[in-house]
Amino acid sequence: MDHGGGSGSGGGISADERRVGVALDFSPCSRLAVKWAVENMARHGDHLILVNVQSTSTVHYEEGETQLWEATGS
Repeated sequence: MDHGGGSGSGGGISADERRVGVALDFSPCSRLAVKWAVENMARHGDHLILVNVQSTSTVHYEEGETQLWEATGS
């Protein structure tokens, strides 16, 4: 997780622009992790970054896309 405050005048983000990342595999535990992050970690104006993590032996693009669509509506 990046708390901001990057140095220099480059691509750093300011202290009020935080990014909160959560790994998600659509399991009940990972869904609770997303809920927890929203309720306890993320603040108004933060960027919530969801990282879809799946085993390479079970990755099927169409299934993952369908799960994401059903979970988020987009």
